[in-house]
Amino acid sequence: MSGQRAVEVRSSEDGVTFSVAGDSTDLAFMRWSEVESVLAYKRDVWAFDLICLRFSTAKSEFEANEEMAGWSDLVEVLPQFLPGLPSFADWWGRVAQPPFAPCVTTLYKRG
Repeated sequence: MSGQRAVEVRSSEDGVTFSVAGDSTDLAFMRWSEVESVLAYKRDVWAFDLICLRFSTAKSEFEANEEMAGWSDLVEVLPQFLPGLPSFADWWGRVAQPPFAPCVTTLYKRG
């Protein structure tokens, strides 16, 4: 490992927070009401695929991925806070297959 610290993602009723694991300083916070779009896609990271979500607001973008602490909780609550966003079970297969292809899928776009 190159000394990089892991990023974790936490969801709350207000929004989603990205922070360095074990650090009290947040890297980014996005209010659910400010999220304009959520894309799901895969990154080919040599020997395996990494499922990712890109959250976009008018001012910023941030990526969460399945290796981050808090990922499972995040993907479960997204439809609750972003109406119309499909459940994890509904979109995972479309993004996961076929292997090593990006499979970019729009999960949410504010109308």
